[in-house]
Amino acid sequence: EYVNVFIENKYRVITYDQYGRGYSDRIHSKVSIDLLEKQLKELIEHCEVEDVILYGVSFGASIAAKYASNNLDKISFIGYQVPLINSPNIPLLSILKIPLYGDLLIRGFLVPSVLKRIEEYEDLMSKELIDHYIKQFEVKGTENFFKKFFLGNAMSNRLKDHSIIGSNSISSYFAYAEDDIEIDSKQVEEAIKKYNNPTVKKYSGGHFFSAGIEREVAQELSLIHISEPTR
Repeated sequence: EYVNVFIENKYRVITYDQYGRGYSDRIHSKVSIDLLEKQLKELIEHCEVEDVILYGVSFGASIAAKYASNNLDKISFIGYQVPLINSPNIPLLSILKIPLYGDLLIRGFLVPSVLKRIEEYEDLMSKELIDHYIKQFEVKGTENFFKKFFLGNAMSNRLKDHSIIGSNSISSYFAYAEDDIEIDSKQVEEAIKKYNNPTVKKYSGGHFFSAGIEREVAQELSLIHISEPTR
């Protein structure tokens, strides 16, 4: 839904599945924020994009911030939706380090809970998107990937990246929900303080607040970027 609006507004749109997500490769080695930033960097270079507008959702916002802080000269605008700022405090993650119990936890608790979170939004999302979300967990190696993902530094603190981006006056946009139980809104607000006059939109509806109103959110974002002065 977002992509259609951006195309209608004359943007060139590149969207992709991160390693381990969708039908992208499952990585067997260490899963780190540096690896996922490298994937984005290689994609941008392959597509020969020089003037980059980044829009990251949830964990995707962490990757966007990591890339932008290291490639300031390429970024003209950056937007974040329900951005993950720091790793959530999940006590059960320590159990993942135990070989047998870690595998059982991934298979019996973590993956089922991730799948269950989407159920309440099924009436608001397209069947294509729901199917894509669910079937990605059937790809061989997904459980092992998520184990490495949660044990690595992929969800490490990104406040330093936000400070670098914010201090360089890059036009920015934040959209988040104060009732999001997955993303701490206080952490998002702490990140917002690192920016000089960002556009900030608060919603209700939790982590998937945009379900059902994607076109409205995308159109608003397009209008904000168009009205922003270029550097």
